[in-house]
Amino acid sequence: MTEISNDSGWRGSQEVWLQAAYEALLETGVESVKILPLGKKLNLSRTSFYWFFKDREELLAGLVSRWRDKNTGSIVKQSEAEESHRQERILPLAEHQRAERRGKCDQNRAAVLEDSGQDRGGEKQA
Repeated sequence: MTEISNDSGWRGSQEVWLQAAYEALLETGVESVKILPLGKKLNLSRTSFYWFFKDREELLAGLVSRWRDKNTGSIVKQSEAEESHRQERILPLAEHQRAERRGKCDQNRAAVLEDSGQDRGGEKQA
C-alpha cells in the first residue's frame, strides 16, 4: 500500500487517494476502501480526503472513472480514429454517386424533353 510522509504539512493529492483506494480494493475488496484506514496508511487526515472528494461515493466513482479511462480509453480512441477514416473513404464515394445520379437525371430529363418536343431549356420545338 502507498505510504506518504506528511512531515511538511502536505495535503496529499486526488491521485494519491485514488491510488491508495485502488490498492485497497485489489487487496481486500471494496469494503476496505474507507476514508479513515486509507488516511492512516497515507499518513493523511480526513480533512485531506475531503479536500479532494465530497464523500466515499465520489472516491468510488473516481475509481470507476479511472478504470474506464485506463481500460477502455484506448479502445474508444481507436474506434473514433477508425470512424474518421471511414468517413474520409465514404465522402468521395457519396460525391461520385451524387454526380452519377445528376448525370442520369440530366439524361432522363433530356429524353423526356425530346419525347415531348421541347428543347433542353423547356421551350417547345417547332
